[in-house]
Amino acid sequence: MLPSTKPTTVWPIMPKRLPTTLGFKRYALHLDGIDDYVEVPHSDSINPTEAITISVLIFPTKLGVVNPIVEKYPASSPYPGYGFRIGSDNELMYWSSEHGSWVSLPCVISEANRWYHVAISVGADGKVHTYLNGEYKGYASSKPPGYGTSNLMVGTNGDLKRTYFNGLIALVRIYNRPLSQEEIKWNTLNYHSPVRDGLVLWLYDKIVGDTWYDESPYNNNGTIYGAVRKELAMWEIRASIL
Repeated sequence: MLPSTKPTTVWPIMPKRLPTTLGFKRYALHLDGIDDYVEVPHSDSINPTEAITISVLIFPTKLGVVNPIVEKYPASSPYPGYGFRIGSDNELMYWSSEHGSWVSLPCVISEANRWYHVAISVGADGKVHTYLNGEYKGYASSKPPGYGTSNLMVGTNGDLKRTYFNGLIALVRIYNRPLSQEEIKWNTLNYHSPVRDGLVLWLYDKIVGDTWYDESPYNNNGTIYGAVRKELAMWEIRASIL
């Protein structure tokens, strides 16, 4: 008689560390490019005048047109404030309150229907340092934002002739200081737990009814006009930007 043997269980080899937030359900806003946007009332906390960093997760579905991302400036002169958009030539652009015009940045969004983490950091020297998916792309010369009392728009602009973002926006972060490349890289990889020093606006996961709640300490909540909440798994974003 053969000796009895117990079956051997072969366990799968697990990775040492799972990607951050893998599989977690999060939310984005879908904007139809026609009349959808979010409006955040003016407050001094979101109107830094000495330095600013803006970073946003975007999923453009149509290129070759103006796609406003975050804009806070009036429709009439002297145009104080700031703005960040994709231009009609698909380049990232920054609103220069010094000249009342847009400055092209050294970064092109080359493909629609994928996620991008876009960021700009402007210090006292006025250089607009530009980042795509955490990678530094160079800078353009401008100046820090001027003080203004316009409301902040997500997905549309402050012009009398409105244009609108086509696609998804998953989060918006604004800082009252220039973040370093290392900090922007951290935020790209750890969007659920960003750098907090200087964070004055964090529109992230709390989308309830017609309100996008600010998760910074400043309660700069946004009112949603037309845009629709969409559920997504964060691995969808990581697959594009990493």
